[in-house]
Amino acid sequence: MRYQLDNPLPENGFVVKELAGTGMTILFIAQWKAGKTTAGFNLAVALADGGEFLGRFGTELREDTSVAYWNFELDGRRAQDWVRDLDPQHPERLYVEHWRGYGIPIETPAGEDFAVGHLIEQAASVLIIDPSSSAHDHDENSAQEMGRWYKAVERIKRRAGLDLVVIVAHAGHGGVGENGDGLPRVRGNSKQMGDADAFWFYQHGGEHGQIAPDSRRYFTAYGRDIDTGQITLDYDSTSRRLEVVSGVTGRAEDRALNTGKEVWRILDNYYSSNTKTFAGKSKLEKLIRTAGKSDYKREGIEYADRMGWIEIEEQGDGRPILYRLGKTQPEDDKCIRLPPLK
Repeated sequence: MRYQLDNPLPENGFVVKELAGTGMTILFIAQWKAGKTTAGFNLAVALADGGEFLGRFGTELREDTSVAYWNFELDGRRAQDWVRDLDPQHPERLYVEHWRGYGIPIETPAGEDFAVGHLIEQAASVLIIDPSSSAHDHDENSAQEMGRWYKAVERIKRRAGLDLVVIVAHAGHGGVGENGDGLPRVRGNSKQMGDADAFWFYQHGGEHGQIAPDSRRYFTAYGRDIDTGQITLDYDSTSRRLEVVSGVTGRAEDRALNTGKEVWRILDNYYSSNTKTFAGKSKLEKLIRTAGKSDYKREGIEYADRMGWIEIEEQGDGRPILYRLGKTQPEDDKCIRLPPLK
């Protein structure tokens, strides 16, 4: 150890600032239908162009090297169209190879040699595998089988001289904790979580197994020397670009904001067709259930109250709690009135 301390290895830099250090293997765990391949292409194009990933995080692709993207997810033409939508400025530094339907047996000597030779031929310094489950024929629930595959990835990274490997994987479970706002875990055996240097988590605002309810996405990076907290993104379906949204702390706040707006809309709608100046608790909760927003009614009411969109009067002595429209309203809802509820 004395020799090593006196002769340190080259200092580790970042390939993606704040998110991925040089020499790392990243496990990118994505919720179902959050758009993991779109996010992967955003990363690849940012690296090839020397741009900012997600509009915030600088990238450093080593000079005269390229990004290799092993696409096991999409058919070739669709992948080409999606990359074209992102308008890469240096496509010559990006190799997207279409392996859908074909696994690469990298844990065999022949498969490993093929992968290493291919990456060296392309002068690749970054490899993105999307998704890992389609790149091999192993049982994801087997720690032994997945361990062999991850060891092969590490050997390839060393032999090919890669600075970064990003393994895109499906989430197996929704977020844990209150309202499912925890981070998802990878599908299959937890051994995979032990073989990565850091984790990227990618979610939409819906529950596990549901499609994305809107254009918002949520990104978290955590691992060795990496800890971003949850970051809110917005997805532009025309350009396929993902960009950081400033001023929002994450998934839970977004949901509270949206449900708070719904509570305001429901109450505003009620007053537009009634002469009463208040709604009792049971009446408001019935209106919320009718609108299909009952899952998060409490946090929606609390958020709307905190923002001043509604006012709550507790009468005491067993009398009902009253709800009125507040003195302010959501900025994007000014002068909007919904049709009466039926």
